[in-house]
Amino acid sequence: ILFFLPTTADITLEIFAINGQLLSSVAVGRHASGYHLYEWNATDDRGSSLPSGVYLCRLRAGEHHDFRKLIFIR
Repeated sequence: ILFFLPTTADITLEIFAINGQLLSSVAVGRHASGYHLYEWNATDDRGSSLPSGVYLCRLRAGEHHDFRKLIFIR
């Protein structure tokens, strides 16, 4: 999951099931400006493997919110 921050910001990068259930918090905390790359290993916060399917990724950085659709295939 690649994203760019124009300025330093507190961010939250989360993965949700298509029904809105929070599955995983990939990154939380203060990040410097620039590009950032995170790899999601298709597990939830308990470490359980998730099945193939469609997931939603939400990035919150300060006042900015962005959603992306992720398709995971095993």
